[in-house]
Amino acid sequence: MTRRFIAGAICPECGALDRIVLYDHPQEGPVRECIECGFLDKQPEFKAPELVQTRLSTAEVAGYPKADNDVRPLLIVEDTDASRT
Repeated sequence: MTRRFIAGAICPECGALDRIVLYDHPQEGPVRECIECGFLDKQPEFKAPELVQTRLSTAEVAGYPKADNDVRPLLIVEDTDASRT
């Protein structure tokens, strides 16, 4: 069981700074504990957030054309008009 200190964390029970450790308890799962007062709190399981709907992720749905992400070579054309120099 590896305990990790959480930098800058304040204990909600005693108010001690930098005394909170986080570890995986065999039966409880992720737990935070204050080494100063013994406060114990079960942490909820982490769930990955869902995709946030933005104007870019919903552009095709809103009727806009799909973004063109094809890679194409760039053609550089030299200016042959000598009168502009």
